Amino acid sequence: MTKITLAQLRDIIREAVEDEYKPTELEMMASVYSDMYKELYGVRPRHQDFTSWSSEKLQEEMDYIQKELEAENAKHSAQNLDRVDRSELDSFDPTDPFRYL
Repeated sequence: MTKITLAQLRDIIREAVEDEYKPTELEMMASVYSDMYKELYGVRPRHQDFTSWSSEKLQEEMDYIQKELEAENAKHSAQNLDRVDRSELDSFDPTDPFRYL
């Protein structure tokens, strides 16, 4: 059994932490794109090979998906407004001092 000193153990741990993988900017963008894509389409974009994409191309795609998500959210908001319970509107009394409680 080999014994190591506390200082050697610290050096081993420090080296391991320093060697930890750090994603590139493109990899981080691809991860965000994947999350946005899933939010819009319900599945991850497994067919995409981001290694061949530039950061500009990826940003363009993210901008497109963002616009699509905003359009979907606006559509759902409008649909939710149409679903207002009419009985609540009919029974609304603006003079009722307890209406906000």
